[in-house]
Amino acid sequence: MGSNLHDGDILISKHPLGQPALEKRIMRYSNFHHILLVGEGDFSFSSALAKAFGSAENIVATSLDSREEVISSYIYGQDNLRSLEKRRAMTLHSVDAKTMKKHEILREMLFDRIVFNFPHAGFFGKETDNKLIEKHRHLLKMFFKNGMAMLNNMGEIHVTHKEKDPYDKWKLVEQAETCGLLFKESVDFNKAEYPGYTNRRGAGPNIGYTFHLGECRTYMFIVRESMTTPCMSLNYNKESVYEALRLKEDAANQRDATILELGIERKARKDAESAKANIEGSLNYNKESVYDFQIKKINQLERQRDDALYQQEAACREKEKIARQLNEVSRLKEEAIYEKEKILRECNDLANQKDENVYWAIVAFCGLGLCKIVSSMYSRKK
Repeated sequence: MGSNLHDGDILISKHPLGQPALEKRIMRYSNFHHILLVGEGDFSFSSALAKAFGSAENIVATSLDSREEVISSYIYGQDNLRSLEKRRAMTLHSVDAKTMKKHEILREMLFDRIVFNFPHAGFFGKETDNKLIEKHRHLLKMFFKNGMAMLNNMGEIHVTHKEKDPYDKWKLVEQAETCGLLFKESVDFNKAEYPGYTNRRGAGPNIGYTFHLGECRTYMFIVRESMTTPCMSLNYNKESVYEALRLKEDAANQRDATILELGIERKARKDAESAKANIEGSLNYNKESVYDFQIKKINQLERQRDDALYQQEAACREKEKIARQLNEVSRLKEEAIYEKEKILRECNDLANQKDENVYWAIVAFCGLGLCKIVSSMYSRKK
């Protein structure tokens, strides 16, 4: 494996195969760095690096979530994973930052840069709670302990972190120093410098949503032993720096020559890991196919449910229409009955009037006949 020489921010790089290669950089990261990304959410940060480099063969991106959880929790999770894998990045899931050096694949790897953006121990109450602050401190301490064992010579650990209260109570620098790391520097973090990156919540009820960053910085740490090299002297010139670094590279090459004796075993292990990765990739692809089929089936059932609900609503509307028509018929029937009763009353009134007229006519006729009889009797008497 090739090595990288550093002079402050100057990078003197060698291609892993010992041949010159075109370097591509994005901010503090280069395609010559072997980069481990820890605690990725939707994998948008590692995807931003991969797109800037054009190839992601130098990137290992990990998440605490399983692949299924990444795809279901983050809207662009699956797209970012496919983008990384298309560029030949290694993506690993269910990797705990507190125990990652024991991971069956990672334990055989060394890195130039180990990056953990916005570490968080989970949502177990308010951020100001002392117990939760202690959980965050423990997460950082265990991450630094594991990261130290996974660094190449002159490698760096980068942690991007919020500055305001209560995040400053996590004592980020103190946790690193208790593990044997030295604080190198910190710089302002601006996510716009990484096109395509979106910070998202990794847990809690709002998982997958973005969160307000505010003031935040990227803290950089190195292993304490690397500070003892002549390049850290305050009074040095560039020539002496390069000479010291070359001497260190010679020592590294001697060490690599010794390690080369175990090359056959390492190659066999790597071939086995590659075969395992291919199998995992195939299994993941099959899982995605099953997942896509399930999604299509769910969508079909939802459409059928919507159609049934629409038909049910249409039937209800038709039933209400018929009920209104029946009510109208009942009202017209009642009006007809009322008119019929009115006509009957009028007929009865007319009948009564007729009977009364007949009565009076009879009375009048009888009275007239009586008058004639009286008049006739009176005439006879005369």
